Amino acid sequence: MPSDSDPPDPRIHEGSPIRVIQTEGTEWRVYEQVAGYDRRRRPDLVFESEGVIRRVRNYPPNWAELADDELFTVSWER
Repeated sequence: MPSDSDPPDPRIHEGSPIRVIQTEGTEWRVYEQVAGYDRRRRPDLVFESEGVIRRVRNYPPNWAELADDELFTVSWER
């Protein structure tokens, strides 16, 4: 996982907050990302942990305000 001193990741959608949540002993970084190959040009919500990445296309606009357990539940959506 990147540290606070690392340069910004160009894949992360400009202005997207980055949340770090813990579930069942696993740390997840959660952020919005626009896929370069997607014609919709809308960001996906990305859940990234050691060795696992999940992309969610339909997610609530207030995702950054959800409690950690509610946000993790969103990671199982499509």
